[in-house]
Amino acid sequence: MTKKEIEKAKRIEKNIEAMSYAIHSNELAGFVYTKEELAFLSDVAEEKITVEEAIEIIKNKK
Repeated sequence: MTKKEIEKAKRIEKNIEAMSYAIHSNELAGFVYTKEELAFLSDVAEEKITVEEAIEIIKNKK
């Protein structure tokens, strides 16, 4: 792996960890996620889609 690939992998790992904590916190507060919502959040954490793309998707669903 190149240095750039290693940095991206580390960043994605941190994103996934942060997303996991956020999801767990929200679930403790009573929020229930659908499979689709969890997959969507996973795509953002894994950088399959950008945050900007995610915002546009959410805006267009309303």
